[in-house]
Amino acid sequence: MIPRSLSRFTCRTALRVVGMISTVLAAAAAAPAAACPGAESPCAVADGRYYVELPAGDDGASPMPVIVWFHGWQDTGANAIANRGLVESWTDAGWLFAAADGREKTWAHVGSPSDARDDLAHVRSVIADIRARWPVDESRVLAAGFSQGGSMVWDVACRIGAPFTHFAPVSGAFWEPLPEGDCPAGPVRLAHEHGSADTVVPMEGRPIGDSWRQGDVLEGFAILRETADCADAPARTYGDGPFDCRAWGSSCRGPADLRLCLHDGGHRVLEGWSARTRAWVAETAPAR
Repeated sequence: MIPRSLSRFTCRTALRVVGMISTVLAAAAAAPAAACPGAESPCAVADGRYYVELPAGDDGASPMPVIVWFHGWQDTGANAIANRGLVESWTDAGWLFAAADGREKTWAHVGSPSDARDDLAHVRSVIADIRARWPVDESRVLAAGFSQGGSMVWDVACRIGAPFTHFAPVSGAFWEPLPEGDCPAGPVRLAHEHGSADTVVPMEGRPIGDSWRQGDVLEGFAILRETADCADAPARTYGDGPFDCRAWGSSCRGPADLRLCLHDGGHRVLEGWSARTRAWVAETAPAR
């Protein structure tokens, strides 16, 4: 038989322990998720990882615009976050830079030879994790990428949409089969740069082996225009340095803003892309 005094002591101790555990759990729930910036410490999500660099002036409270960058074929998110010129062209302007990481150095977008992962589900995990960890300016959430990463951006724009507000693929395209009819995500803001002499991802597309084919960039724009009820003819055409640009926007419904800018070069990102893209995002960002 337990002595009455010991019984009271045991009960008090048990209640105190329960209270301590409750306090710890409440504090853990209230605390922000641990940050994971830097090339040596990727952020883990259920189906992969991504890399982050925060702007130098981040105070942990002010909402930051976000760019999620998709690397090209046979590249990695680690290489992207180590590309100081690319990363700092965004972080120096106050943006959070996130480098997505394709499984097996490729992307399993629609039509891709890879089926290593459901990459649309992965992208949803990445952007949800970013929004849970850091304060995000929800009016400027950009998906951007080069080459096959650009193809991934086309898929994200068409099939995910929000919470991304803008899409900026470079030298990429849908792969076949192209979406039938409208894009499920609805009208989008998308600015695409491409070289008319690109032979890696030609404007008209090309076969990859015997079973896959890159899509036609202009057919991709036709799908986006149809989704947003845009006129076939651009609302305006203009020159911008080495680019000849076509823009649809005023003729479209909803938030749509579609821009195609072509240069006469090959498969590359032209100098000044980051600044041009930020200016377009600022011009077209929804009101907060």
